[in-house]
Amino acid sequence: MAVLERDLEERWLVGQRPQLVGDVELLGEFTGSGFTSPRFLVRRADQQVAQLSPLLYRVVEQIDGTSTVSDIADRLAASLDRPITGDNICYLVSNKLHPLGLATLDEPAELTGPDILLGLRAKKVFVSARTTQAAARRMKGLFDPTVVLAVVLGFVAFDVWAFSSGQLLTGSRSLLTHPSTVLIVLAALYGGAVFHEFGHASACAYGGATPGVIGGGFYLVYPALYTNVTDSYRLDRAGRVRTDLGGIYFNAVLALVLFAVYLLTGWMAMLLAAAVMNVDMLSQMLPFVRFDGYWLISDLAGIPDLFGYLRPAFTRIVFPRPVGRHAVQTMRGLKPSSRRVLTLWAGITVVVLAVEFAIILVTAPAIARATFTALEQQVRHTRLEYQAGGAAEVALGVINVVLELLFFAGLVLMLVVFISRAVRNAVRKWGTTGFRRVAVSVTVVALFLAPMTLSATHLAKRIYSIPNVTAPIR
Repeated sequence: MAVLERDLEERWLVGQRPQLVGDVELLGEFTGSGFTSPRFLVRRADQQVAQLSPLLYRVVEQIDGTSTVSDIADRLAASLDRPITGDNICYLVSNKLHPLGLATLDEPAELTGPDILLGLRAKKVFVSARTTQAAARRMKGLFDPTVVLAVVLGFVAFDVWAFSSGQLLTGSRSLLTHPSTVLIVLAALYGGAVFHEFGHASACAYGGATPGVIGGGFYLVYPALYTNVTDSYRLDRAGRVRTDLGGIYFNAVLALVLFAVYLLTGWMAMLLAAAVMNVDMLSQMLPFVRFDGYWLISDLAGIPDLFGYLRPAFTRIVFPRPVGRHAVQTMRGLKPSSRRVLTLWAGITVVVLAVEFAIILVTAPAIARATFTALEQQVRHTRLEYQAGGAAEVALGVINVVLELLFFAGLVLMLVVFISRAVRNAVRKWGTTGFRRVAVSVTVVALFLAPMTLSATHLAKRIYSIPNVTAPIR
């Protein structure tokens, strides 16, 4: 009877028709890869990119919604000249492709994004893919090699002149006396951030790929913008690097435009706004978080997601081979040059992020107090300026209030995400019973709250121990 049931089950399986989950797009082989074996890329319906082995990629190619697993097995066996059965295809779909949200044998798999620790939170689309693509097509001519060379040389010449002529020092004094100048510089900074994103989209289009939407969200404690350029994985390494650098290249273009306006009009605010572009460009090159510098190292090393290999890379640094055998095995799949880049990046990144997070935990109470004090003072000052009729001062005050609120909201969001993730991981590892799950959760939360509590206590003692200096002196 058991044999008959097994036979019926196998007959039912080989008659199954695998289905792709949504619009799965085949991107082809990952060129410039840092892996020792070939990797192929596919894009899910939610725009997430997954890496597949050559065999899995061929399986996805054969899934058309009408072919049975037996049909797929026969075609693959003939093309690969190796024995493949319907059971093999069932196993690959159920245990490999289904968890990735790419294909299923029965009901559609639920698309869930990767649990990215340092990812963008509370994302919202601001510019549609259609609008982004139209703008990118019009501006991609800026990536002509002759134009690029002229812009780079012009920007270097501008920086040399601006920081050696003393004009920036003279102009910066107007920031203290003219709020309108501050508003112009802020407008240039945030306008440059938007133009920066169109730089990524235009570079992607110049290489022959299709950019997607432009949106925003919270990254760590800061509001940030992003551009969907996952289609750039179709490009070779040079095309992906061009896409990575397209944003700061457009910052340089904007700086030259603002500098030209300054030369024509003598308007000092334009010179200051042009110089501010350097700040955005330098901050974007930080490789420890998912800014442009991170993606640049990722594409140069040929590893699509560096943070996905952070744990095995750091484990290999800290622990000896017998302890970190799994990490060593994972790292062996990389080429030597890519492995060295990843190891160096992982070692520095873990130290930098750990120190920064520790500082945030310790200083969180002081940051909260300073934020609310600044908000109170800013609101009072803005109200007075409104009564006095200072339009520029009122606008600047409103902007400051919004930025301070966004910063504090981002700080709270980051702490909640980090602590909840730590609790979830600890419970998954040690919470075998209901009591242990509660105990582990309380312990992890307490470990995070302890430094904040000590810092808050120390801050309160300092505040309430300040002597009364307003009493008259005899």
